[in-house]
Amino acid sequence: MVTKDATITIYAGILTRSGMIFRRAEIIRLENTKTAVVDSPMPTPLTAVVVTAQVGHIPSIRANVGFSLLFGGGARYSNGEDSLFLHDCLKKGLHIYADTAGLGREVYRESTWFHGYNEKFFADRGVLYYHLYGALASLFAMRFLVVHGVREKNGMLAEIPFGRAYGWMREGMRQAKARK
Repeated sequence: MVTKDATITIYAGILTRSGMIFRRAEIIRLENTKTAVVDSPMPTPLTAVVVTAQVGHIPSIRANVGFSLLFGGGARYSNGEDSLFLHDCLKKGLHIYADTAGLGREVYRESTWFHGYNEKFFADRGVLYYHLYGALASLFAMRFLVVHGVREKNGMLAEIPFGRAYGWMREGMRQAKARK
């Protein structure tokens, strides 16, 4: 249920107790990003042993884990911030616990980032796979396309040839490699 319409402005950066830090070379300059808020945010959407993702994404200094500002709603790459956060937690040796408790409910509305299985979708997925899997990104991209495209009758490859989708994912991987 929508309680209040509001617009907040977010400046790209990660705020810690010691000030601003920048994840690798992801941020060249602070960009003004706007997002529409439709309901009050969850106080603690995800909890790890040392790190707690909270409203505003303030990471723990001890684990040095935070959300990538290149991925997610309003960012350069349309999704994957949650996968990268969990991946970073596991790399740091943190324990992640799953729970079936409901955190909220979703009201259906048109997606702000998904506009069909197009070049941007596959290129963004290629960038994400590069950051998650490194040298094995091509192999995992092929697996993704086989499982979610070829096996599903009306899946994402119903109108796009396998080779073209794979090429777009590889282009995304090349872009990610060039940014590092």
